[in-house]
Amino acid sequence: MQYPDDTLRDELHRGQYESEEDCAQGLNLVWSQLQKRAHVDEGEDPTEVLLAVQGWASLASYVVAQTYAPQSPMRYAGWARNIPYLLQRIAALLRLPLLTAARALGASAASVSGSFPWGISVTLEWSV
Repeated sequence: MQYPDDTLRDELHRGQYESEEDCAQGLNLVWSQLQKRAHVDEGEDPTEVLLAVQGWASLASYVVAQTYAPQSPMRYAGWARNIPYLLQRIAALLRLPLLTAARALGASAASVSGSFPWGISVTLEWSV
């Protein structure tokens, strides 16, 4: 799985997230680029896969945080209706690579989830 490239990171950083529509556009950009890079090659280092999953999650989270929580107090009362859907699409693409990495790293559980106002969270757990 490919880590997000600097060109995409720079494009998202230059974005102006002044409206919820701007947020949707940023999340759609993350999703469209992730679709092209979400596959895991056989033999790929699971640590690198996990880093890539976290990298993509951080991009989605950046867009959401810039829109909803660039400062306190928050600008909007909750998410616009389509934002959770867009986050779910991104999380769905991250699910399989995360599970692949988790299994290879011996984790007992893995999850990728959306949370207000920060975006996407990636979690691995090990039973002790």
